[in-house]
Amino acid sequence: MKLGALRLKSSKILKSLKHSIALALTLLAGISLSAQENVKLIGKVTDKDSGEELIGASVVIVGTTFGTKTNIDGEFTLNVKPGKVDLRVSYVGYQTRTVKGIEVKAGQVNRVDIQLKAEAAQAEEIVVQAEISNATENALLTQQRKSLVVQDAISAELIKKTPDSDAGETIKRVTGVSLVGGKYVFVRGLGERYSNARLNGSTIPSPEPEKKIVPFDLIPANMIENIITIKTFMPDQPGTFGGGLVDIKTKEFPDQFVLSFTVGSGFNTQTHFKSNIPNYPGGRLDFLGIDDGTRNLPSGLPNLRLATSTVEDQVTVARKLGNNFQPGRGSYFPNTSFSIAAADQIKVAGLPIGYIASLGYGSDATFKEVNFFFPSLETIQQGGEPLYSYPNAKIASYNVSWGTLFNLSARLNENNKIGLKTTYNRTMEDETFEAIGT
Repeated sequence: MKLGALRLKSSKILKSLKHSIALALTLLAGISLSAQENVKLIGKVTDKDSGEELIGASVVIVGTTFGTKTNIDGEFTLNVKPGKVDLRVSYVGYQTRTVKGIEVKAGQVNRVDIQLKAEAAQAEEIVVQAEISNATENALLTQQRKSLVVQDAISAELIKKTPDSDAGETIKRVTGVSLVGGKYVFVRGLGERYSNARLNGSTIPSPEPEKKIVPFDLIPANMIENIITIKTFMPDQPGTFGGGLVDIKTKEFPDQFVLSFTVGSGFNTQTHFKSNIPNYPGGRLDFLGIDDGTRNLPSGLPNLRLATSTVEDQVTVARKLGNNFQPGRGSYFPNTSFSIAAADQIKVAGLPIGYIASLGYGSDATFKEVNFFFPSLETIQQGGEPLYSYPNAKIASYNVSWGTLFNLSARLNENNKIGLKTTYNRTMEDETFEAIGT
């Protein structure tokens, strides 16, 4: 009797274990099936001739009643099962197009951009057999071909194929554009004073009033939608247009979360790890390009006009000013740079919110010895004597640049959106010059 009871109990345990395993497999299958159903397919519908976005275009999965419409940017989002799907895209005044064989893969954001051709008369539906593709480059080429000005462009499709990390590296790939010193834009060989740069349609402010400095390293390359370079003037361009215009457009609603971080350092034996480099006492926040008050004018300094002031007043002012003009000696840390950027699209109270945020910093030091003559060296070679001679003059400089970028966009509905785009730039150049001669 005891043995039979033991077998009966063991049998119940096995049955219970089988039910548990079956339940676990069912849950796993359900989770897998649920995960497969939540694959995102996004894209953009544009005019094939002009490249303009088509707002309100109908995008339907062939064989179903499931579909959506494009928003104010001509973009659409569909949640489909992994595998191959066919899309039918239609718009008033355009030929209906069916794209077959779009392969949707799990675990990633899938994208397909579609172009529609305007119809002059009633036409039959166009069926295209195609894999997933991005037509942004074609749209830019169309825009370039139809433009009234000479321009070049580079799109996100091409940027993805490059190892570029920021806009400074990407812009060098545009024909006729070069970046000097990482911050000065030269279009067709003309200096920065003749060139302009815009970010999302707004002129990028320069931290220097007399120079146009553009911190392209603040803009992550994978957040750029396109870069357009205009080389001829048109009435709709800024009045300061001289040699060219570089217009950078960033993505408003990123397809997926992106987080990037870069850090770099460098040194040269002429400048770094030496203790006899000329410098002068600065502030504690010089490494940020911010003066902590060390260079402030003394309090109580009268406001005098040199032409009408007396000698006694001038002496009084001079005594209030510091008179330490003796350069010191010191050393520089290795050149340093870093950047961090994040971008994503989230939903707040049911509204799609897109954001891009980045922070970049860089510092570098240089040191050189030069010979100064007056008159010029050519005059001396012709037999003239220099009026002034400063052999082995020492020039040391320490440069800091940093800034932030923050873009925030909200799509209120299919036809309206608002956005906030901000940039902050700061630069500092600290130079010490020491010359001894006659």
